[in-house]
Amino acid sequence: MKKSYKIAALLMLSSTLLLTGCHKNSSQSKTHSSSAKTSQTSKTHSQKGSSQNQSSQSSDQNQTNGGTTTSSSSTNQGSDNNQASTSSLDITAISNGDFSSIAGTWQNTNGETLVFDNNGLVSDTQVISSQGVSGEKALFGIGPKDSEVGSAVLFVIPAGVPTVGGKTYQQDALVVGQSESAESTPYYRVS
Repeated sequence: MKKSYKIAALLMLSSTLLLTGCHKNSSQSKTHSSSAKTSQTSKTHSQKGSSQNQSSQSSDQNQTNGGTTTSSSSTNQGSDNNQASTSSLDITAISNGDFSSIAGTWQNTNGETLVFDNNGLVSDTQVISSQGVSGEKALFGIGPKDSEVGSAVLFVIPAGVPTVGGKTYQQDALVVGQSESAESTPYYRVS
């Protein structure tokens, strides 16, 4: 009996150390990835600024030379607006039980659907439970109605907000699952 407690304690301790090591490794890779993205974004913004200045200068030259074309600088500035993402999700309200901003049918590329109304998930077989807010994302547990095991994490992710794995969706999305592979099959609102 005493040996089994020692073995159980040893297993728990080694599992904790292993998970801590994996988490630190994951954090380091995310930090490296984040700094690389920041560097890449900085380069992109400086290149855009440079091209906008060149367009603006050529536009100014056309005006002083009597030319009438001034559309080149406004075209460059307008292209950034087309790429911007907007979200209709109210994360605070959702985490407090008001699902009106998420109401509708959501579907992933596998054809699986989740349906929400103003009160939450509409399902005869699954339930969700709020797990709070993490950054700009709402977290829920989603699982079978009649079982305490077999549930997964449901992330409510507004457009333009990076996921845990670093992906950024251009529209509001739901991600169900604990692994980064779940991020490759997000649910998008279809109605």
